Amino acid sequence: MNDILWFFVLVAGILAFVGTAALAGFLAAPWLPVRQKELTRLFELLPLKPGSVFYDLGCGDGRIMIEAVRQYSVHAKGFEISMLPFAACWLRLRFFSKRNLVQLRYTNLFTVPLYEAETVFCFLTPAAMQKLGAKFVRELRPGARIVSYAFPVPGWEPAQEIRPFPKSIRAFVYDIDAVRSRMV
Repeated sequence: MNDILWFFVLVAGILAFVGTAALAGFLAAPWLPVRQKELTRLFELLPLKPGSVFYDLGCGDGRIMIEAVRQYSVHAKGFEISMLPFAACWLRLRFFSKRNLVQLRYTNLFTVPLYEAETVFCFLTPAAMQKLGAKFVRELRPGARIVSYAFPVPGWEPAQEIRPFPKSIRAFVYDIDAVRSRMV
């Protein structure tokens, strides 16, 4: 009987990991890590202010918010709904020397209030970016920036396009004030 119980616990755990990965892929994006070299260069081109509040929507294994904290000592908040990347991020943070500057939450990124964020980083699908556009306009504070890696926010004009290296994927930087002024 004990073996059967362990078998069902194991199967339930595997289904939970696979199920949350499928849910994350359906809602926002599958987990696809950004190469460290590109990430380091991206932050060099996009300087952050020390002490500012940095949100990573769909933070995956945490490498983006950890790099932001490592380079600029920002206060980073990461949000992830897929169990495997969340667990990888949680473990990575256990060994990160500045983990007091990082908060990690297991939650749906579409339900996260964005009022505190000064910079929001996203590596999400075009459909997810479309859904988030109205949320950004509604909730972000004046002066906030959105950095979308790989996919632009549909219908928005970026303030800046960054390509960390000539053959890199582009990142689109948006100033929420400029976006709001174009909507009037």
